Amino acid sequence: MRISGQLIDSATGSHIWADRYDGKLEDVFELQDQITASVVGELWSNVRGAEIERANRKPTANLDAYDCYWRGCAQYWKFTRSGTDAAIAYFLQATDLDQNFADAYGRAAMVYGFRKQNFWMVDVAQESAEAIRLARRAVEFGQIDEMALSRGGLALAYIAGELEFGAECIKRGLAMNPNYAAGWTHSAWVHLFLGEHETSLAHVRQWARLDPRDPALVQGNLLSALAHMFLGHLEEAVSLAEQIVAMRPNFLPGWRTLAMCRALAGDAASASSATKKALELDPSLTVSAMVPLIFQLRRAVDVERWREGLVRAGFPP
Repeated sequence: MRISGQLIDSATGSHIWADRYDGKLEDVFELQDQITASVVGELWSNVRGAEIERANRKPTANLDAYDCYWRGCAQYWKFTRSGTDAAIAYFLQATDLDQNFADAYGRAAMVYGFRKQNFWMVDVAQESAEAIRLARRAVEFGQIDEMALSRGGLALAYIAGELEFGAECIKRGLAMNPNYAAGWTHSAWVHLFLGEHETSLAHVRQWARLDPRDPALVQGNLLSALAHMFLGHLEEAVSLAEQIVAMRPNFLPGWRTLAMCRALAGDAASASSATKKALELDPSLTVSAMVPLIFQLRRAVDVERWREGLVRAGFPP
């Protein structure tokens, strides 16, 4: 027998807590006692946390900060270099207006991660340090905010290399709200870095199921293409990378990934064409620059496959 319980905030409809209990029908009274004890403890803990969150959550109380936040999101979703410049400015303005606005810190840190992914950082050391500072603020102020925890955790994993701590932050965020769609892609990235590629693919699928209209779903295809590449599923990887560049022809990571996947699949001519397009978008791309700066890959075999793909695709050394 399985019994499920769920706690919903009736005012907002938001998920607060859920769990399930399995037991044998002949032990029904023991199962009843187990459920009662567990639910009482969980409700106290989670209702208390929800009330603290309700009291501390500021965006709707400071409408100027909230407005800056959404303006920043709109700029980020352009997925352009100038858009990231404007997005960071808006998110920082939001934190100036409300210094406890945890998710604005997390969003800003994420934008720096996107800049790193696209080689748009002007001063890598300075921007990375700023991203780490913002991510730590997101985690500090977002202990009961699944979005801030998740975004801060990803930034710390990707930019600071704190994979285990970043994964734990994201796990905590998803435990608060398993229906937080973007949290699953953040988790997928960290599992990719850790070399847990099947888990990464599963989390991308969960993200797409929960939010099929997310403006950032192109990142899901990128994640899946890379996971398949590391797993040796090159046909699937090439297909996904082709979808990326069809959706966003100026998205550099898409062309870079397509070039690597085609090269590893033995299609040298097509790989060369994708490499040429990537170099048109950024002529400074080299193997030596891309290997250490792109991902915090834990497994040596993944680092070597990444390097091999870049070399065989014909990127300059």
